[in-house]
Amino acid sequence: MAGRGIIVFPQGGYLYGHFKNNLLEGKSKLVFPNQDAMFVYCSQGFFQGKAIRKFKDSSQYIECLYDKGNMISINSKLTKDQFKHKKKLEFDELINMKEFFEHLNKSDQNSQTVTKLNEDYVNQKYQISQNSINQKGYI
Repeated sequence: MAGRGIIVFPQGGYLYGHFKNNLLEGKSKLVFPNQDAMFVYCSQGFFQGKAIRKFKDSSQYIECLYDKGNMISINSKLTKDQFKHKKKLEFDELINMKEFFEHLNKSDQNSQTVTKLNEDYVNQKYQISQNSINQKGYI
């Protein structure tokens, strides 16, 4: 896959961004089944740098910092209201983007693509809930 694309998850939510060699590259948006959104920068399929999680039902957000897909910090300057949402985030249970993209269908190099992931593959490797997408066996 190359160019702009959307991956739709079977249980809801989607991933939108720019792909290069089947890997997410650059600014991306991950929308969870509950419609919370995460805005991230990706490099070679991994979250890299600052990521912002915006909660659907409020103006609250949490800022995280990633290095090669690993979360290295969460902004500690959260308001009292934001702290109650901190448990909603399962940032240390990350998606391995490379593994997802290895299983995608190939598409035209310069087109916009919508790919629906195979539900059996997703159910074997990941749990997708209202609050997070968790890689099974990671913890």
